[in-house]
Amino acid sequence: MLGQTQHLVILFVLTIMLLFAVPLSGDFPLKQHVELRRQSSFNKQLDSYFIGVGRGIFWANTVLEVTGQQPLFCTPEKLTLDDGIILSLIHQEVRSRSKDPNFANTPVELLAVKAFQIRFPCK
Repeated sequence: MLGQTQHLVILFVLTIMLLFAVPLSGDFPLKQHVELRRQSSFNKQLDSYFIGVGRGIFWANTVLEVTGQQPLFCTPEKLTLDDGIILSLIHQEVRSRSKDPNFANTPVELLAVKAFQIRFPCK
Protein backbone atom coordinates (compact mmCIF):
# COMPACT_ATOMS: atom_id res chain seq x y z
CA MET A 1 0.00 0.00 0.00
CA LEU A 2 1.29 3.44 -0.94
CA GLY A 3 1.60 6.23 1.59
CA GLN A 4 0.18 9.72 1.20
CA THR A 5 3.56 11.15 0.18
CA GLN A 6 3.97 8.55 -2.55
CA HIS A 7 0.48 9.33 -3.87
CA LEU A 8 1.36 13.02 -4.06
CA VAL A 9 4.61 12.26 -5.91
CA ILE A 10 2.78 10.04 -8.41
CA LEU A 11 0.09 12.68 -8.89
CA PHE A 12 2.73 15.35 -9.42
CA VAL A 13 4.62 13.25 -11.98
CA LEU A 14 1.41 12.44 -13.87
CA THR A 15 0.44 16.11 -13.91
CA ILE A 16 3.82 17.10 -15.33
CA MET A 17 3.56 14.37 -17.96
CA LEU A 18 0.13 15.60 -19.02
CA LEU A 19 1.32 19.18 -19.28
CA PHE A 20 4.09 18.18 -21.66
CA ALA A 21 1.89 15.76 -23.60
CA VAL A 22 -0.62 18.45 -24.56
CA PRO A 23 0.63 20.54 -27.48
CA LEU A 24 0.71 24.20 -26.56
CA SER A 25 0.34 26.94 -29.11
CA GLY A 26 0.27 30.69 -28.86
CA ASP A 27 -1.42 31.10 -32.22
CA PHE A 28 -5.15 31.67 -32.46
CA PRO A 29 -6.23 30.68 -36.01
CA LEU A 30 -8.82 32.82 -37.77
CA LYS A 31 -11.17 29.87 -38.28
CA GLN A 32 -11.21 29.21 -34.52
CA HIS A 33 -11.89 32.88 -33.86
CA VAL A 34 -14.84 32.86 -36.27
CA GLU A 35 -16.27 29.74 -34.61
CA LEU A 36 -15.97 31.27 -31.14
CA ARG A 37 -17.52 34.57 -32.28
CA ARG A 38 -20.62 32.65 -33.35
CA GLN A 39 -21.08 31.69 -29.70
CA SER A 40 -21.97 35.03 -28.16
CA SER A 41 -21.01 33.79 -24.69
CA PHE A 42 -17.33 34.17 -25.69
CA ASN A 43 -17.51 37.67 -27.17
CA LYS A 44 -16.59 39.51 -23.97
CA GLN A 45 -13.56 37.29 -23.39
CA LEU A 46 -12.48 37.62 -27.03
CA ASP A 47 -12.79 41.40 -26.87
CA SER A 48 -10.69 41.49 -23.69
CA TYR A 49 -8.09 39.28 -25.34
CA PHE A 50 -7.88 41.49 -28.43
CA ILE A 51 -7.69 44.67 -26.38
CA GLY A 52 -4.65 43.14 -24.68
CA VAL A 53 -3.15 42.08 -28.02
CA GLY A 54 -3.75 45.57 -29.43
CA ARG A 55 -2.13 47.24 -26.44
CA GLY A 56 0.84 44.90 -26.76
CA ILE A 57 1.20 45.81 -30.44
CA PHE A 58 0.98 49.50 -29.52
CA TRP A 59 3.68 49.25 -26.83
CA ALA A 60 5.97 47.16 -29.04
CA ASN A 61 5.64 49.88 -31.68
CA THR A 62 6.40 52.55 -29.08
CA VAL A 63 9.61 50.75 -28.10
CA LEU A 64 10.66 50.65 -31.76
CA GLU A 65 10.04 54.39 -32.08
CA VAL A 66 11.90 55.48 -28.92
CA THR A 67 14.90 53.28 -29.74
CA GLY A 68 15.24 54.83 -33.18
CA GLN A 69 14.07 51.79 -35.12
CA GLN A 70 11.51 51.69 -37.93
CA PRO A 71 8.02 51.51 -36.36
CA LEU A 72 5.46 49.00 -37.56
CA PHE A 73 2.87 51.74 -37.98
CA CYS A 74 2.50 55.49 -37.39
CA THR A 75 -0.51 56.75 -35.48
CA PRO A 76 -1.59 60.38 -35.77
CA GLU A 77 -0.10 62.48 -32.95
CA LYS A 78 -3.39 63.43 -31.32
CA LEU A 79 -5.00 59.99 -31.54
CA THR A 80 -5.48 58.07 -28.31
CA LEU A 81 -5.80 54.35 -28.91
CA ASP A 82 -8.66 53.46 -26.63
CA ASP A 83 -10.36 50.06 -26.37
CA GLY A 84 -13.00 50.97 -28.95
CA ILE A 85 -10.48 51.97 -31.60
CA ILE A 86 -8.36 48.87 -30.95
CA LEU A 87 -11.38 46.57 -31.27
CA SER A 88 -12.67 48.37 -34.34
CA LEU A 89 -9.32 48.04 -36.14
CA ILE A 90 -8.96 44.37 -35.33
CA HIS A 91 -12.62 43.48 -36.02
CA GLN A 92 -12.50 45.14 -39.44
CA GLU A 93 -9.39 43.23 -40.48
CA VAL A 94 -10.68 39.92 -39.11
CA ARG A 95 -14.05 40.36 -40.86
CA SER A 96 -12.46 41.18 -44.19
CA ARG A 97 -10.07 38.20 -44.02
CA SER A 98 -12.61 35.69 -42.68
CA LYS A 99 -14.29 35.63 -46.10
CA ASP A 100 -11.10 34.35 -47.73
CA PRO A 101 -10.39 30.62 -47.11
CA ASN A 102 -6.67 31.25 -47.68
CA PHE A 103 -6.58 32.99 -44.30
CA ALA A 104 -8.34 30.24 -42.27
CA ASN A 105 -5.17 29.18 -40.46
CA THR A 106 -3.68 32.66 -40.19
CA PRO A 107 -3.17 33.72 -36.57
CA VAL A 108 -5.54 36.53 -35.67
CA GLU A 109 -2.67 38.15 -33.78
CA LEU A 110 -0.87 38.58 -37.13
CA LEU A 111 -4.06 40.03 -38.61
CA ALA A 112 -4.15 42.46 -35.68
CA VAL A 113 -0.63 43.70 -36.52
CA LYS A 114 -1.65 44.06 -40.17
CA ALA A 115 -4.75 46.00 -39.09
CA PHE A 116 -2.56 48.63 -37.42
CA GLN A 117 -0.20 48.77 -40.40
CA ILE A 118 -3.03 49.16 -42.92
CA ARG A 119 -4.90 51.79 -40.91
CA PHE A 120 -1.83 53.77 -39.80
CA PRO A 121 0.86 53.44 -42.49
CA CYS A 122 4.10 55.35 -42.09
CA LYS A 123 4.63 57.85 -44.88
